[in-house]
Amino acid sequence: VFWANQSFPGAPAQHLRERHVAPRICRGLPVVAVYIDNFLVLGGCMADANAATLGFAMFRTGWPWLSPGLSYSPEEGYSAVCSRIVRAVHAASESAGIAPAKAKGAGIGAPGAISSDESLVLFAPNLEWRDAPLKSDIEAGIGCPVWLGNDCNVAAAGIHRLELEAKPNDMICLFLGTGIGAGIITNGMFLDGATQAAGEVGHMVLDPSGPLCGCGSKGCFEALASRTAIFKKVKSAVDDGGELTPMLEAGDDSVTRIRSGKIRRAIDAGDPLAEQVISETCFYTGIAIANLCNLLNPEVVALG
Repeated sequence: VFWANQSFPGAPAQHLRERHVAPRICRGLPVVAVYIDNFLVLGGCMADANAATLGFAMFRTGWPWLSPGLSYSPEEGYSAVCSRIVRAVHAASESAGIAPAKAKGAGIGAPGAISSDESLVLFAPNLEWRDAPLKSDIEAGIGCPVWLGNDCNVAAAGIHRLELEAKPNDMICLFLGTGIGAGIITNGMFLDGATQAAGEVGHMVLDPSGPLCGCGSKGCFEALASRTAIFKKVKSAVDDGGELTPMLEAGDDSVTRIRSGKIRRAIDAGDPLAEQVISETCFYTGIAIANLCNLLNPEVVALG
């Protein structure tokens, strides 16, 4: 979120809770628009590695200006992704008539482990990044301060403070997408771990003989129940087993072809492959949640 025009009064969490927070849509991806007095607020969404879309929206008095979606792939490398983030910010800012440099700051939620000084993405396996200086590179590109955090922790902070009014002292926010991660709050504080890598629950091994994960291990939660795992199971059944399904066509080679709407329609139509794959996903997700509950004893588990 970008803040502009005036300094942020009072405690951010308190102030945000007292104001209207409304969901908006940026090219089919969720953006949170926060209306605070006469603030200009720039919201953005950076899709994960295989979703291949970057989009930003700027909001003033409730009206969005949407920038074009900017496609990318992990193979293009870190610099290409940074360039697209900067271009998206400038495109949205130009449409809204404000220079990014006038913003008070920007917040980025990035996948993977974040350094203790919150300047580097230490390791993001799905993006193939190591020691990526995302904070300084984006600051140089947009001209205002940037705060960097783990994407799951950032999302969990929003759920905790805004949706749950900061009431739970112990909670787990579990996010299933191209990968799987979690933001964990215990005794009212985020659980960071010795190397800032706590919450990488997608790499809990649930089946030692299971499929290979992007991290190099076998049978990780992420390799069994993420959107990438669903795509691989469906693609294998279609390409190798000759099965027919409305979820995917022969030759489709991108995880972006698997959308929740397609899966839902396939299940509604009684597609046996969809039912099997989602049943397996739910099975492993249930095991993971039960393990986390036994380990951490949360008041709330939120899924996203």
